[in-house]
Amino acid sequence: MVNRPALKPAQTYQDWVDNSLCDPIQRRIPAWLPPNYISLLNNIVCWATFVLAFAIVSAASQQRYLVASFYRMMVGILTFASMVLDCMDGRHARATGQTSPLGECMDHGLDTINIQLISASLLVSCQLEPHVVCTMLCGSAMVYHGQVLLFRHTHVMTDAPTSGVIAQSITAVVHVAVAVLLAFCDRQSHGVQLIFNIVIVYGIVVQIENCYFYVSRLESSGLVKNYVIFGLISLICSILYLFGLVSQPEFIILYCMIAFRSTGLTVLFSVVSKVNPGVVLAAHTPQFDLLIASGLSILLLDRAVLTPIGLSIPYSPWLMSALIVFINLYHVYRCLPWLYRIEIKKE
Repeated sequence: MVNRPALKPAQTYQDWVDNSLCDPIQRRIPAWLPPNYISLLNNIVCWATFVLAFAIVSAASQQRYLVASFYRMMVGILTFASMVLDCMDGRHARATGQTSPLGECMDHGLDTINIQLISASLLVSCQLEPHVVCTMLCGSAMVYHGQVLLFRHTHVMTDAPTSGVIAQSITAVVHVAVAVLLAFCDRQSHGVQLIFNIVIVYGIVVQIENCYFYVSRLESSGLVKNYVIFGLISLICSILYLFGLVSQPEFIILYCMIAFRSTGLTVLFSVVSKVNPGVVLAAHTPQFDLLIASGLSILLLDRAVLTPIGLSIPYSPWLMSALIVFINLYHVYRCLPWLYRIEIKKE
């Protein structure tokens, strides 16, 4: 009998997802369907989970616990569907010969938004404290930012010890488990609080482990400073929420757009830099992140100093989010010639 090396649990589950789930689905997708449509559908699904999270909070506040549990089940199913869609776009592109730089940018770039929305849907629906929301939301963004910075250095997406497939699957399971738990138990009971605290600590430990995984590999690339700057931006954004200067939806959307700007544009210029490194040097430097940090500082000044004396800028968090999106779209527009010019090698 031949002794075969045992696969790690992560590899075993990834193989099951690939072979038993994604392959059969991929064979049923029409070859003419552009993979970018799958990426866009995934983004819509993630926005749906985010909206449903606030519907859960509303139902729970009205003591409609069964309705809230039903919504949680829906979010769990949509979260798992998002994981499958995230695997399917690239797989479908390779299987049908539709790989493109634009598709690669859409896949990894939209993930910067999707990850935040999926994380926020769990944090919001569980009605966790602000410091927990900040820690875990920023933690998920820091993990993916590290992965993308390493991608910029190596041009290969490297999975952390806890891959995105596993993380999203766990999130989906937690949604369903919480739906069952809170359908029969009081959210404020000591037992439920203990379970929540254990899961929170576990999640934070996993995020720290994944962040260390990427930082340890970035030390020789000179990109650690970019990682630190993004961490400082995350801290400033969290301060706005922790001190009550912005509401929870404002904080989540603003931070989501900031991650989209910093991490998403890193993806964009990493793909473009495969043939034109000058584009990266000209358009993606730490100074752009410092501009975002300065904008957050102005927002902090607006809410902390100007608002009490009646001189606040109306809808300032939303205006800043819109400005960030405009900056992103502008850079994408500038890079379109390179995105259509580059040919990515098929795996």
